[in-house]
Amino acid sequence: MLKARNSSCKIKLKNQCRELLPMVLDIFSDSPERRIRKLTEDIERNPSDYRAYIDRGWAWQEKGEVDKAKADMEKAREIMAENRKTVKSTD
Repeated sequence: MLKARNSSCKIKLKNQCRELLPMVLDIFSDSPERRIRKLTEDIERNPSDYRAYIDRGWAWQEKGEVDKAKADMEKAREIMAENRKTVKSTD
Protein backbone atom coordinates (compact mmCIF):
# COMPACT_ATOMS: atom_id res chain seq x y z
CA MET A 1 0.00 0.00 0.00
CA LEU A 2 1.19 3.50 -0.82
CA LYS A 3 1.92 5.81 2.10
CA ALA A 4 2.06 9.55 1.73
CA ARG A 5 4.72 11.43 3.68
CA ASN A 6 2.71 14.55 4.30
CA SER A 7 -0.86 15.75 4.08
CA SER A 8 -0.45 17.43 0.66
CA CYS A 9 0.77 14.11 -0.80
CA LYS A 10 -2.21 12.34 0.76
CA ILE A 11 -4.59 14.83 -0.81
CA LYS A 12 -2.95 14.47 -4.24
CA LEU A 13 -3.11 10.68 -3.98
CA LYS A 14 -6.78 10.75 -2.99
CA ASN A 15 -7.59 13.08 -5.89
CA GLN A 16 -5.75 10.84 -8.36
CA CYS A 17 -7.65 7.80 -7.06
CA ARG A 18 -10.95 9.67 -7.39
CA GLU A 19 -10.11 10.49 -11.01
CA LEU A 20 -9.12 6.93 -11.92
CA LEU A 21 -11.89 5.06 -10.12
CA PRO A 22 -14.72 5.89 -12.56
CA MET A 23 -12.59 4.78 -15.51
CA VAL A 24 -11.66 1.50 -13.83
CA LEU A 25 -15.24 0.81 -12.78
CA ASP A 26 -16.49 1.59 -16.29
CA ILE A 27 -14.04 -0.83 -17.86
CA PHE A 28 -14.72 -3.73 -15.51
CA SER A 29 -18.46 -3.25 -14.94
CA ASP A 30 -19.34 -3.97 -18.56
CA SER A 31 -19.89 -7.47 -19.81
CA PRO A 32 -17.01 -9.00 -21.76
CA GLU A 33 -19.11 -8.79 -24.93
CA ARG A 34 -19.68 -5.06 -24.49
CA ARG A 35 -16.00 -4.43 -23.68
CA ILE A 36 -14.97 -6.41 -26.77
CA ARG A 37 -17.32 -4.34 -28.91
CA LYS A 38 -16.01 -1.04 -27.49
CA LEU A 39 -12.38 -2.08 -27.74
CA THR A 40 -12.84 -3.32 -31.31
CA GLU A 41 -14.15 0.13 -32.21
CA ASP A 42 -11.13 1.68 -30.47
CA ILE A 43 -8.78 -0.60 -32.42
CA GLU A 44 -10.47 0.30 -35.70
CA ARG A 45 -9.92 4.00 -34.92
CA ASN A 46 -6.34 3.48 -33.72
CA PRO A 47 -4.84 0.14 -34.77
CA SER A 48 -1.53 0.92 -33.07
CA ASP A 49 -3.05 1.16 -29.57
CA TYR A 50 -1.50 -1.87 -27.89
CA ARG A 51 -3.44 -1.22 -24.68
CA ALA A 52 -6.75 -1.80 -26.48
CA TYR A 53 -5.48 -5.17 -27.69
CA ILE A 54 -4.40 -6.10 -24.16
CA ASP A 55 -7.74 -5.08 -22.66
CA ARG A 56 -9.65 -6.91 -25.38
CA GLY A 57 -7.46 -9.95 -24.81
CA TRP A 58 -8.49 -10.00 -21.16
CA ALA A 59 -12.14 -9.71 -22.17
CA TRP A 60 -11.75 -12.62 -24.61
CA GLN A 61 -10.08 -14.61 -21.82
CA GLU A 62 -12.97 -13.85 -19.49
CA LYS A 63 -15.35 -15.21 -22.15
CA GLY A 64 -13.27 -18.37 -22.47
CA GLU A 65 -12.07 -17.50 -25.99
CA VAL A 66 -8.45 -18.42 -25.33
CA ASP A 67 -7.27 -18.39 -28.96
CA LYS A 68 -8.66 -14.91 -29.54
CA ALA A 69 -7.14 -13.73 -26.26
CA LYS A 70 -3.73 -15.07 -27.28
CA ALA A 71 -4.01 -13.44 -30.71
CA ASP A 72 -4.77 -10.03 -29.16
CA MET A 73 -1.94 -10.35 -26.64
CA GLU A 74 0.46 -11.31 -29.42
CA LYS A 75 -0.65 -8.32 -31.50
CA ALA A 76 -0.08 -6.04 -28.49
CA ARG A 77 3.41 -7.51 -28.07
CA GLU A 78 4.19 -6.88 -31.76
CA ILE A 79 3.02 -3.27 -31.53
CA MET A 80 5.09 -2.66 -28.39
CA ALA A 81 8.18 -4.17 -30.05
CA GLU A 82 7.66 -1.97 -33.11
CA ASN A 83 7.26 1.09 -30.86
CA ARG A 84 10.56 0.24 -29.14
CA LYS A 85 12.31 0.00 -32.53
CA THR A 86 10.89 3.38 -33.54
CA VAL A 87 12.04 5.00 -30.31
CA LYS A 88 15.54 3.51 -30.63
CA SER A 89 15.88 4.65 -34.23
CA THR A 90 15.03 8.24 -33.29
CA ASP A 91 17.60 8.38 -30.46
